[in-house]
Amino acid sequence: MSAPNPYAPPSGDAPPPDVARDATWALALGIGSVFFCAPITAPFALWKGVRALRGGSSTKAVLGIAFAAFGWLLSAFLWFMAIWQFVSP
Repeated sequence: MSAPNPYAPPSGDAPPPDVARDATWALALGIGSVFFCAPITAPFALWKGVRALRGGSSTKAVLGIAFAAFGWLLSAFLWFMAIWQFVSP
């Protein structure tokens, strides 16, 4: 009798715990990147989101990636506006 394959995909609809944890982190960091320090939190949210999506589809991971991208763009825009205030005549 052979032992079960530890690398086999899990049965059922629930994602593996590490994928669910990565998706939750991606969503939390993505939301954080909209409101707080996007240059630091957005790359981590993207990394965790992509890592979670490799394990299967996840709405949380996609939302985390979307929030991270929005936070990064918003941060870039606000930095541009702040710098523009100092360099414009």
